[in-house]
Amino acid sequence: MPFSGSSSGAPGVFAYNAPTPTWKTVITRPSHPEVLVSSNFALAAPEKPSWLLDREIMGLKFSLATRLTLRATHECLEANGWSYTHAMSDFEQLHKRGAIPAEKYLGRY
Repeated sequence: MPFSGSSSGAPGVFAYNAPTPTWKTVITRPSHPEVLVSSNFALAAPEKPSWLLDREIMGLKFSLATRLTLRATHECLEANGWSYTHAMSDFEQLHKRGAIPAEKYLGRY
């Protein structure tokens, strides 16, 4: 028996006219006191290389986890070859010793 998707039963006719769904992908990022809402920091943009986007996202996550400024976060990640795990281990050791100056931390927000 031929396939019939129409209500009339006509063979080979697919009469289902459902509306095409429209999906809008919304990418969000966590709020950060050093990142303007209007900025494309840690958001994909056509002209942004994927390696840069990956580093921005990693930096944002690291900064929020450690409360370090973005500049201090960049320094820590760069010094650890952009390995989140190594940078976090390094941060924890320095933090326990009190070796990180207060100005490297974010203020209250």
